[in-house]
Amino acid sequence: MERSVLADGAVLVTLRNPVSPLFAAHVAARHRAVLDGEHPGALNLVHRLLRHGTRDCGRECLAHRLGALGAELKLVDDPNIPMDDYYTGGRFSWVRLETGADVGPEALTAVLGLLREPAFTAADVAAELADQQEILARQAGGAGQRARRLFADALYGDHPLAHAPEGVPGSLDGLDLAALKDLHRRAFAPANLVVTVVSPLPHAQVAALVEAHLPARGGPSPAPPPLPTTEKDARVTATAGGPMAAIRTGSLFAVDPADAPALQMLVDVLSDRIAMDLRETRGLSYSTGGRRRDPRRRGGPGGLAQSAGGAPGRGRAGAAGGGARLRPRDGHPAGAGQGARRALRPPDDAAPGEHQPGLLPGDGGARRPRRRLPDGARGPRRRHAGRPRARGREVPGEPAAGDRGRELIRERGGP
Repeated sequence: MERSVLADGAVLVTLRNPVSPLFAAHVAARHRAVLDGEHPGALNLVHRLLRHGTRDCGRECLAHRLGALGAELKLVDDPNIPMDDYYTGGRFSWVRLETGADVGPEALTAVLGLLREPAFTAADVAAELADQQEILARQAGGAGQRARRLFADALYGDHPLAHAPEGVPGSLDGLDLAALKDLHRRAFAPANLVVTVVSPLPHAQVAALVEAHLPARGGPSPAPPPLPTTEKDARVTATAGGPMAAIRTGSLFAVDPADAPALQMLVDVLSDRIAMDLRETRGLSYSTGGRRRDPRRRGGPGGLAQSAGGAPGRGRAGAAGGGARLRPRDGHPAGAGQGARRALRPPDDAAPGEHQPGLLPGDGGARRPRRRLPDGARGPRRRHAGRPRARGREVPGEPAAGDRGRELIRERGGP
């Protein structure tokens, strides 16, 4: 693995596997919550607009070009896929590319063109804005979404990380073409980007490609202020319509660096016990676990968080240190709520190959936990996370290229 700061200011991290048939590139724009400012979800809207291509290759041209290369480009979460916001947070926004190794440089060149000079118009803004607002309105009443918002407000207060990265109803009002173009310029300035590539290519070749297609401009976005610490316990309970219940608990506190390894082990054990008991043994929740925030990498206090989601009336848990618990309204018809669909993110300091809460040991990558849907419910069929639709086959014993790329950004790409 190699890491360098390029001439244009971007951080590049590469992991080379000469025999791998896959190419994965993840571009992370730092300080998402700060960039959103007074309009949470604004950068998510910019990501949606990237799909409209560039001056030289519009939306249909881009789709045809990537399709011909067998490339999969991920710009935003899909609300129709449960737990698709697995990696979404206020610290980074993501652009993810996965394809075959033989066409990787060509596909990455197309993606870098989107980051350099997208060609969205006022009409595109209006269409994408309407779509995103419709999604936000549809999700607003669900137990999982409401629990996340109440929990974030209780834990972070007025810190930027309390804001919803996807936005909330009304948060996008007032945005226009000029504001979104300015946000794109600041968010995707090379000095604000962390580019991670897992492929057979040497570091120097990837560096030359990125520098050639992302010329230097702008600078890094401002970092968020230090996180607050949790001064006293708080409990927030609300009633939501729909068939689901959601619980979030957490705390922000000072951590002695010498105690960090022991705390991580404690969280791992606690998360596994919660998952085994509530999900696997008793079937009370299909998304549950815990995680730890490492203050050595992010600055400020450390943190603990646990979550659970499932059908109402099938279990109760205490909420301490800033928690939110939602329950359905009596008599509300099933199917009206979105449910608690968000899985736990890996810890911020997750090492490559490290077993993480709710994941399968030995997998070598951050994979989504197994989930159990409520009785009679059926989730959409989809490919396994980290398995691109591309030429070739994975090398036995090697982690998926997409999973590995996400790990490297978390491990090495922080400010």
